[in-house]
Amino acid sequence: MPMTTPLRTPLHSEEAERGVLGSILLDAAKVFDFCKEKGLRPSSFHVRAHQTLFELMEIMASDNRPIDVLSVSERLQTSGRLDEVGGIAALDRLLEATPTPAHAEYYIDIVR
Repeated sequence: MPMTTPLRTPLHSEEAERGVLGSILLDAAKVFDFCKEKGLRPSSFHVRAHQTLFELMEIMASDNRPIDVLSVSERLQTSGRLDEVGGIAALDRLLEATPTPAHAEYYIDIVR
């Protein structure tokens, strides 16, 4: 009887993902430069809600829109996707988990 290999979950860090997204909410212009340099994409994130948020933030950045909790939550609300990411409370938790964007490059490296 052949042995089966158990399915493995790809290495990921939800904490680092939250750190990247929280850093973007705190300093989008600077952090998106790091994200571009490192080749971060929505698919780099393991958590589906984080993929959705990063994709939306990328669109907002390319449209030169401000990125903060209010603007992101409003954009999610108008597109009917706010509940998909956990609501405004989830965005607030990203900020609470990220006191400063100073370590964004480190978080990006972990997510990548």
